[in-house]
Amino acid sequence: MKLTLSANAGLAIEIGGKRIWVDALHTRKQPGFSCVDEALQKKMLSHPAFQKPDIICYTHCHPDHYSRSLTEAACRIWPKAVLLVPGQTVPAGDKWDFSLKDLTVTYFRLPHEGQQYADTLHYGIFIQCGQENVLLSGDCAVGCEEMKGMAPEICVVDFPWITLPKGRKVLREGICPGKIVACHIPFAGDDVNGYREAAAKAADLLENVYLLQEPLQTIEI
Repeated sequence: MKLTLSANAGLAIEIGGKRIWVDALHTRKQPGFSCVDEALQKKMLSHPAFQKPDIICYTHCHPDHYSRSLTEAACRIWPKAVLLVPGQTVPAGDKWDFSLKDLTVTYFRLPHEGQQYADTLHYGIFIQCGQENVLLSGDCAVGCEEMKGMAPEICVVDFPWITLPKGRKVLREGICPGKIVACHIPFAGDDVNGYREAAAKAADLLENVYLLQEPLQTIEI
């Protein structure tokens, strides 16, 4: 399995011969974080991980995860890609499944981090193809109970899951993934709050942790 970062929590995932983009296209820059700016967009156009997606999907539609204009442009370039957007092509509800041959994408409702986002239509995504699987938490509340017992091969979480004790506890004792990938870490030029250093230190507190924090960085697991 290969995971390639665009920015924030944006990934291109290669699993079972399929390529899935998750939260990969967004242009709104939030203070202290990064985005897919014009320079990165140009690089992505020629990068192997961002060619011929089978699925383009999103955990939620906040502007640091989803850009309608970039998504529509990608669909024009790759018209065969299946588009999965909560509240649009993904129906509102607690759980929803989509299958593409031997690949299954399961959406399940999770609470977004922060009480101010309690009403956000937000999902975790579980992708399975044969014996390979990956769980993506999106921006869910750190340490939320809803992912306990899932035991994925790979669990992708925002970096506060590894920097905060409550996140580490649920990862260790509740989710029990084979490997952990932490993302939504700002690029060096945007890191005004020291999140990169905090994530690096926290990675040593857990086993099998990978950090995705550079544009177009790829890890193969």
